[in-house]
Amino acid sequence: YAPGTADTTGANGSLGLVKLWGPGDGSTNGLPTTSPDGGYFVAADSNFEVGAISQTVNNLTVGLAYSLSFYWAAAQQEGFTGASTDQWQVSLGSQTQSTVVLADTSEGFSGWKAQTFSFTATAATEVLSFLAIGTPSSGAPPFVLLDGVSLTSTPEPGPFTTMLGGLMVGIG
Repeated sequence: YAPGTADTTGANGSLGLVKLWGPGDGSTNGLPTTSPDGGYFVAADSNFEVGAISQTVNNLTVGLAYSLSFYWAAAQQEGFTGASTDQWQVSLGSQTQSTVVLADTSEGFSGWKAQTFSFTATAATEVLSFLAIGTPSSGAPPFVLLDGVSLTSTPEPGPFTTMLGGLMVGIG
């Protein structure tokens, strides 16, 4: 979705135009006009024709820790009602972690959440993927939003930090 369009003009999905509930279509759920980083964001239906959003990441250092940060939220497609649940299942290579499950009210928006996961590279090239998971409970379709994805290497502790840590273990 482009800024300001999620609940007004919508975006084209695989089956046509998709809008989310928000102030632009009569819901007072607090859906803002911009994402946390102010740009475009992705919305994935977590209960219909589910498939992962994936990208191959190259030039990783095997054994090095990487910090994956992103913003995410739960929402519901305009025109549908009822409570739902949403979460992201995030994988880097064979490692998988999941966000908490958010319960979203009918015509709801959860608010944007900041998330950080730590992964350790097991190969120089790995696939990073986000899989939307949700339940319609009594409503459908649940949508999981994604914005501001960043993958950075986590610096290894310097020799002084390692030595200090060793000293503290010895003292305790």
